[in-house]
Amino acid sequence: MLPTVTALAAERQTILDLFLGAFVDDSTDLNNFDKLTAVETKIAKATFKTAADKRVGNKILMEEHPSSWDNFQENLFLRMQEF
Repeated sequence: MLPTVTALAAERQTILDLFLGAFVDDSTDLNNFDKLTAVETKIAKATFKTAADKRVGNKILMEEHPSSWDNFQENLFLRMQEF
């Protein structure tokens, strides 16, 4: 079973919090970046059929400081228009 958008968003927030926390080293940041990119790709490809998933998607779209990796918000917006 695929994780819900809500679960993926929680994982994404945890990774973002690591970026905003204390600087560790470049290899840790690169590892976290790879994890973030993977999670955001899953979110942008997810189905947004439940009300909870749509709320989470909209919350990400309204972020004041989005991650901006690989046009994530644009891809998310376009995907959510399908549902």
